[in-house]
Amino acid sequence: MTIEPLVITDEACSASGTSAASLDAPSWGQFVRLCEGITSTGYAGCSAGELCVPMAPDGFRQCVQRSGIHDCPAEGYTVRFVFYEDFKDTRVCSACTCGAPEGSTCVSSIAIHADAACSSPIVAEEVSSDSPTCLDLTTPGQALGAKSATAFVYHSGTCQAHGGELLGAVELLGPRTLCCVP
Repeated sequence: MTIEPLVITDEACSASGTSAASLDAPSWGQFVRLCEGITSTGYAGCSAGELCVPMAPDGFRQCVQRSGIHDCPAEGYTVRFVFYEDFKDTRVCSACTCGAPEGSTCVSSIAIHADAACSSPIVAEEVSSDSPTCLDLTTPGQALGAKSATAFVYHSGTCQAHGGELLGAVELLGPRTLCCVP
């Protein structure tokens, strides 16, 4: 007899590029194979009405089994195992979402020039969406020839991920108790 428990590999969700993460299907880590004996009707060594079974070969156990979860007798078949025939997987991950972006800015450069060709800057400043809205660009005693500005460049921020919580569970179905000879 081989005895193997159910193995669940995903106990938590991980964020992904989609709206919901996926989970690996649970799988049986071990399994059990049950073989039945033959009710005696004249086999040598068995009385009428008895169940005759051969000795368990190496790596196997001689057991009795019953549907459901039960205690084993105090003598004889005392080693207890509970196995399940199936499972129902209701696990899902909650939808992954992203909060509002934080830290994003728009940046531009502005300048005041002494000449009309914009080749001699008197004052040059970088302005952004997260800096003060007013800048003092006065040029006392100097004539204003031209002004220039670059197009705003957007620098994206980051958003806080939300969701991805594990919901549901793996429910084991069809319990069967095996009581085996030690």
